[in-house]
Amino acid sequence: MKIATTTAIKEQKRQLVLGHIYHHRHSSRQELGQALPISLPTITQNLNELEETGLIRRSGFLDSNGGRRAQVYSFAADARVAVGVEILGGSIALQAYDLYGKRIAGRTHMIPYDNGDEYYEAVSRHVNDFTACLGVDGSRILGVGFAVQGIVSPDGSHLTFGKILGNTGLTLDRLSERIDHPCRLIHDSHASAIAELWLNANITNATCVYLDEHVGCAVISGGRIDEGENLRNGTCEHMTLVIDGAECYCGQRGCMDAYTSRKALLAETGRDGLSDFFTHAHGGDPVCARRLDEYLTYLAYAIKNMRTVLSSDIILGGRIAYLMSDDDFAVLRDKTAAIASFPDDRFDIIRGACSQGQNIFGAALSYIKPFLDQEIGAYSRQ
Repeated sequence: MKIATTTAIKEQKRQLVLGHIYHHRHSSRQELGQALPISLPTITQNLNELEETGLIRRSGFLDSNGGRRAQVYSFAADARVAVGVEILGGSIALQAYDLYGKRIAGRTHMIPYDNGDEYYEAVSRHVNDFTACLGVDGSRILGVGFAVQGIVSPDGSHLTFGKILGNTGLTLDRLSERIDHPCRLIHDSHASAIAELWLNANITNATCVYLDEHVGCAVISGGRIDEGENLRNGTCEHMTLVIDGAECYCGQRGCMDAYTSRKALLAETGRDGLSDFFTHAHGGDPVCARRLDEYLTYLAYAIKNMRTVLSSDIILGGRIAYLMSDDDFAVLRDKTAAIASFPDDRFDIIRGACSQGQNIFGAALSYIKPFLDQEIGAYSRQ
């Protein structure tokens, strides 16, 4: 039987005090005493220590009922900041978030991607300029997460698969060596799934599918991102849907991405943008309506294949899912049910958060969430 040490008990009480203030935004000593199984003297000691660390601050007083007004302590959301960066073929986008996941600043720079030192020097310069303009001490910046269109090595040191931008083998050092803060690489789909969990803590098991310029997938298991030993879990975008089918950017033929990406949806419709396409498809344009139906059929088969491996709900995100109507989702559910391997198969296809910059947010959360887990422990998911 494991016996808790005095240090562990002290840390647990500290986490309870900070966790209560974090989730309630603010609290008084008396309110903490009523809510937590901790004595008032111990609460007072923890409040003093937390105030010294900068994680809480005094923010006024409660209304008086005739006696001395109670001091209110608020969680200092800006005590730590994390930055997410998205690297695309023609731009980089940077966003900073506080410990509540609130976006506090953002910038976008139009820079054509080039796998050379001059490009990475420019990225580093933009990151350093951005963090310097946040108005916070450098020690309060938890780190910079780079959401990349590629698979990251298990040790996080480099890209093992970067066919979209042609940067397979890109090392983290090339991005981080000139940046003043800790950095990490993260698969953009995994980053989006991290944000999915943050925005909906009720998700336990799901396969996430992000439909955009390209398709990306991620697996959520037990309320956590399950990346697998080689960080390739959930790369459903490269499952074969059609033998000897359309060519995929990975070099193979018939992959899911070749039939469910933005390019595939718009092919031969004469429409340049997704919004324009969906307006016409939903408005009765026969070409666009037929193309959307074909697209949903391919997507249904992809979902069927995913379900034969992982029996969980499907979360659809990305720009395409955002623009799909409720009727489109209903059609997709019907198509999937019609080809289900098991007649008693029961699951749902759910519209995800579909939040703009979701992968950037998730890249920043890859620093915020571990910090909160450390500071408030199991209380951080409440």
